[in-house]
Amino acid sequence: MANDGHIIIKGGKDEDADKKPKKKDIVRFFTAVDKGSSRPAFCLPSQIERYREDVGKMEKAIEMGQVQPERKLAFEQKYKQKKGRLDQLEENQDNAKKIISSDPDYWSKRREELAGEIRAATPSRRDIKKRHVNPHKIIRMEKDGLERKKQEYIIISRAMKTAGHDVDSDISFLERD
Repeated sequence: MANDGHIIIKGGKDEDADKKPKKKDIVRFFTAVDKGSSRPAFCLPSQIERYREDVGKMEKAIEMGQVQPERKLAFEQKYKQKKGRLDQLEENQDNAKKIISSDPDYWSKRREELAGEIRAATPSRRDIKKRHVNPHKIIRMEKDGLERKKQEYIIISRAMKTAGHDVDSDISFLERD
């Protein structure tokens, strides 16, 4: 027999999965509202605020009866859609706050690690100005993971800012002089 002495266990529920700590990665910041974008929705607070203003204006128009009767049904339906989307965006912000507040030391330390790696991999401003930099080498570095590190740095910084920390997410400050 081929399986003599072996016990085959079909895939079951991993009971230890709930006990294992979840991996701390930027993927946790993405929710369904992001729809495959490169950054989570909380990274664009001005657009969320503009969305909030639009929903407020629509709500006010409905309350004051400024919508024409023949357009009222379509207008209310559009309002409900926008209101639902706004709720998802606010939930996304709350999710980011919750993730950062669960372990703020880890996220600030990770942000500083990324800043150091980006700073080390980026050529100095003086070298760029004097054209001592090979553009092909920069493109190769960006393809090899520098772009991902920059993206992760921005997402963590914006999440920390959403959670109330006073941090800057601009990468240009990481360039060496």
